[in-house]
Amino acid sequence: MKYINNIFVFLKKPLISRISLIAIVVLILWFFVGLISSASSWKAVFIDNGQVYFGKGWWLPFSDTVTLRHVYYVRPQDGATTTGAQSLQVLSLQEEPQSPKSTLDINKSHILYIEYLNTNSTLAKAIVERDALINK
Repeated sequence: MKYINNIFVFLKKPLISRISLIAIVVLILWFFVGLISSASSWKAVFIDNGQVYFGKGWWLPFSDTVTLRHVYYVRPQDGATTTGAQSLQVLSLQEEPQSPKSTLDINKSHILYIEYLNTNSTLAKAIVERDALINK
């Protein structure tokens, strides 16, 4: 009964305050939907030390870091003599000797730029295949 009374109180308020409240709720929902959809897409994060990490990441507006999950990087294959895409090997951060978790927090001040990977690119497909093997 208490909630029904609250609804009636809300409906009795001026139209401007009701529209303002609805606009705020819509903006909050838009923010969270954008955050969720951004977190589910593969990204390439270019760092100022020349390293490029690939993963699914998200960041909050007032945070100093970007968090990447399912982190991968590429390196030349052993014995490769060419510099083409076929000579690159996709490796998970988990495959490092210290076997870290596949989550990486990167300070925003060290990020040069971020690119969203096209889902049908050769690299994105290689990462998805590798991710399926590692995270069974």
